[in-house]
Amino acid sequence: MELTVDGYATQKRHPVDAKHWLLFAVDAMHHNNWRVKRRLP
Repeated sequence: MELTVDGYATQKRHPVDAKHWLLFAVDAMHHNNWRVKRRLP
């Protein structure tokens, strides 16, 4: 699964860049525990 978070600004107007990760299920039976496999460009 891939997770993407768009860039945004905090309440105090600090910019945060967009981020993109590749996730994998830790518990294949239930799919409710995920871990980051690697950060994507």
